[in-house]
Amino acid sequence: METRPRAGLLGAILAGGRSTRMGTNKAHVVVDGRAMAESVRAALAAVCDGVVVVGGPDADISDSHEGPLGAVAALLHSGRATRYLVAPVDQPRLTPSMLRRLLVAAVDLDDRSDGTAGNGFAFIGEPLPLLVDASAATRLDAALARGERRLRIAVTVEVDVGDDADALVNVNTPADVLALVASPVTGRGPRA
Repeated sequence: METRPRAGLLGAILAGGRSTRMGTNKAHVVVDGRAMAESVRAALAAVCDGVVVVGGPDADISDSHEGPLGAVAALLHSGRATRYLVAPVDQPRLTPSMLRRLLVAAVDLDDRSDGTAGNGFAFIGEPLPLLVDASAATRLDAALARGERRLRIAVTVEVDVGDDADALVNVNTPADVLALVASPVTGRGPRA
């Protein structure tokens, strides 16, 4: 068995979807001059100890093919970190400042309580990006065993998105790509 160093905070790109609406692998779709996976990787790398891909042909960690919730559970079971910052491959305008907002919320909760063990932090109304502690694996496994597939089940703390909501633009179809490319980097694009 290969031994991997354990990171304090590991970034993870969810890339295991079938991309049927896009018609091609979303990870390789170019938005703003860069493949979406590379844009998401850059945002995560700016705030994390490392970045892995979960699911898909370029996976560092295989997913369970049970949707995003199963992919996050597989990530938590990987043992590669104590906390994970998870982002979808199809949010090409994520920024480090947006991701830091989740990290600050976790630190604030740590300062006010017994800690954040098992919590999942996400923006109000959005399942991703998600900051989740490795100890949440048991809770997610139980949800999957009950037949749950919605990633929202992983969220225990919701954070105000503030003025950065544009960074959460989700790209699922070729029309979404065209709409996003036509909008300025700071403008509103399609939402999932």
